Amino acid sequence: MLDETREALLSDAAGLPAGPCAKCEREVLAYLLPDDGAERYACVHCDGPVRRVYLVGEGELDDLGYAVSDPLRPQGGCATGCAAGGCGVKRPG
Repeated sequence: MLDETREALLSDAAGLPAGPCAKCEREVLAYLLPDDGAERYACVHCDGPVRRVYLVGEGELDDLGYAVSDPLRPQGGCATGCAAGGCGVKRPG
């Protein structure tokens, strides 16, 4: 069960498309391919075909191995100075 703070981050969308990906061998989120006259979906990881697409609520993403995160929350670094540019592009020097 989600706490109130995480629940507030969820959208009002009916759900996200998901389905089985044969190549990834798991249930994945999918995206709608550009209109070619048929409604076809592809895997967000490998772009392979996803059939039997169904909608999952954002609260069910944990079950598929995904998570909802707060884009405004400061992200933790890897302790190498990311916030100070430590992971950035090397500067000539």
